[in-house]
Amino acid sequence: MSSTKKITLKCHDDETFEIDEAAAYMIKDKTPEEVRTIFNIVNDFSPEEEAKIREENKWAFE
Repeated sequence: MSSTKKITLKCHDDETFEIDEAAAYMIKDKTPEEVRTIFNIVNDFSPEEEAKIREENKWAFE
């Protein structure tokens, strides 16, 4: 059994998922670009795809 604390995140569509508390604190109040830098994630979305995602999830960017 893991002693790592988990945090449950809930999306606007009520979908939930768990992440480690440490990871949650690493991404708290960060922009998507900052999160990509922290975790070395390559953004493979086209500008059009990214604009669509941001529009669909604009609640997350408020």
